[in-house]
Amino acid sequence: MPKIIDIQDMPNFNPEVTNGRTSVSEGKIIWTENNYVTCILHGACLCVSKDRKLWRCPICHEGAYVIW
Repeated sequence: MPKIIDIQDMPNFNPEVTNGRTSVSEGKIIWTENNYVTCILHGACLCVSKDRKLWRCPICHEGAYVIW
């Protein structure tokens, strides 16, 4: 199973990013088999990188980094 980590812990993290840095640690973003990266408030997140590693909720912008 893939592992999700906080955006602030991803390789080459840009410290200027302010939103969703610790969403996984805060329990706002979880992994589910149905939606993969999932916002606990809004459901499925969207992949926002070509390598399918960076994901964000389109509504609240919480996010996660996936280690496939």
